[in-house]
Amino acid sequence: MSMVNEMTVETPMLYDIHIRKHLAGKHAHVLLDCELMSSAKKLVIMGASGAGKSVFLKCISGLIKPNQGHIQYQQQQWFDATCKRHVAPKKRQCAYLFQEFALFPHLTVAQNIALASSKSLFSLRKSVATEIAQPWLARIGLPKHGNHYPQQLSGGQKQRVALARALASRPKLLLLDEPFSALDNNLRIEMREWVQEQLSQQNIPMMLVTHDAADAEFFAEEMWLMEQGKISLSGQ
Repeated sequence: MSMVNEMTVETPMLYDIHIRKHLAGKHAHVLLDCELMSSAKKLVIMGASGAGKSVFLKCISGLIKPNQGHIQYQQQQWFDATCKRHVAPKKRQCAYLFQEFALFPHLTVAQNIALASSKSLFSLRKSVATEIAQPWLARIGLPKHGNHYPQQLSGGQKQRVALARALASRPKLLLLDEPFSALDNNLRIEMREWVQEQLSQQNIPMMLVTHDAADAEFFAEEMWLMEQGKISLSGQ
């Protein structure tokens, strides 16, 4: 009689983060002192405005350099203060959706999306950009807005374009900073479901920061709480 040994397969660790960030100057104070280890593909960080959530995302993306500690994602060392390693934001292949959208004002909506998708200047030709961006524009309910410029859009429309641009880049990690804040309630529900669908189809891990309990409940496989620059796992 043969014996079959059951082996427990551990879920690979996605995040191994322990960072400290403070403001420089004579009266320096700590902005962040965070330790987070998780294998959750949909991780949500909740906290009030000013808690440090956006600074934390910018540290992960590489836009802000911590003073101490390390950031490891999918076993890749993105930052290590001890060995002075700081991987450039572009090489981290994160898509970061800012609260303020950060669309290029001199490019059309289609060009904004196409440039993220192809990363080629050839995509800036309007005919090429329209062809690349049209499927994304249809998905976000703006099929006739490809030739518009960002300043011609409402806040909610800008947010939808920014979401499409972030996902069009096919990132290794999607960082979302209050992504639905400019949307009305019906559109917020619709866009939550659309983002969820895109994450599943493209198999992209996501880290979402929000102060909205409904957004957090919808997405969270694991929820963390941030308060005054410190982070803790919800329920602990």
